[in-house]
Amino acid sequence: MAKSGTNRPAFTLVELLLATLIGTLVILVALAAFRSVIVSRQAVQNHTEVIANGRIAMRQIREDLSNFYRSPVPGVMRLVGEQHFMASQSADTLRFYAVSDRMLPERDEQGDVYEVEYGIYTDEKTQTRYLGRRCAMVKDPLQGNAKGILSALALDIQELKFEYYDSREWKPQWEKAGLVPQWVRVSMTFRHPQQTDRQARFSQVISLEPLPVLFSQEG
Repeated sequence: MAKSGTNRPAFTLVELLLATLIGTLVILVALAAFRSVIVSRQAVQNHTEVIANGRIAMRQIREDLSNFYRSPVPGVMRLVGEQHFMASQSADTLRFYAVSDRMLPERDEQGDVYEVEYGIYTDEKTQTRYLGRRCAMVKDPLQGNAKGILSALALDIQELKFEYYDSREWKPQWEKAGLVPQWVRVSMTFRHPQQTDRQARFSQVISLEPLPVLFSQEG
């Protein structure tokens, strides 16, 4: 009786190497896709945090300006806006008096009139910039208070710009003693340090009249 033939090995060495290579490629593609999803998700999360920082900052500035203190006493500082630059970008400061029954932590002495100042500050340890808010109780409005508590209101800020409308035109700074602008336009730009190509911009026109917000834009 004739034999049907010799038994052939299930896989040759070449076939085994090809199968291993294909399996490795499939795993690498899957890992790359998974990493891409993780990176995209992290990018969305970072941008969401930046937007949240900007909204919180704008809300606080709007609230403080809505409590703007209009002193009837001549010579009392009303509002001072100075134009500054940091690395060719706007880094303005805004200082004014505000009235509130509680603007400082409960452990600190409270008052009725406070000096509030906004500006961009640099953390000495990390060398990162943040939007700072300085708040100090004022006992004598004629003298003010250059001290107070400085708190980091928002991180990752790149630009801070204040503009002032005097019923005729917008001005980049405000140093008119005894006069108050009709509107203050606040513009801020935020950028996460890991996303240099993506920014979040906020702009809002705030009235110093009873109606606090006239126009708001972000994006």
